[in-house]
Amino acid sequence: MAIRENPAPRAAAPADVPPGPAASGPPELPARAARSGNASGGPAGRPAPQRPDPRPMRFAVAAGGIAAFSALLATISASAIPANASVVTVQQDSPADVAIVQHVTRVVKLPPGVPAPANAGPNVLVTQLPAPVAKPRTVVVTTTQSGRVVKP
Repeated sequence: MAIRENPAPRAAAPADVPPGPAASGPPELPARAARSGNASGGPAGRPAPQRPDPRPMRFAVAAGGIAAFSALLATISASAIPANASVVTVQQDSPADVAIVQHVTRVVKLPPGVPAPANAGPNVLVTQLPAPVAKPRTVVVTTTQSGRVVKP
């Protein structure tokens, strides 16, 4: 409802105009609007209050989340390192002093029931092959709807 700018009173309605539905009185307002004094339901003559700026609170929540994540990460990583671990420094040898050693491991696969050879040393791995497994025979039985077996 607009507020009139002109404080002059309105002209009276002519007497020859018949009274219409508005002549019976003002329309009834809902209970909330009647209490506040404004037909739109808001307070009369006051603007709606402004909401506070959410950015500082968002920043505080984000900072708290980062701090909590950092604390959890520090706790998890601290438990992964033993408490009695000590730092040991080793002097590196020159490349000429280092000898290259290549270890060879032989794998011997034996059929079932055959013993390992007597000359098997520490670099010989002896394994037994699994016994062959017999494939089960698949039997297909065809029946009628009543359950009688049909011979092929």
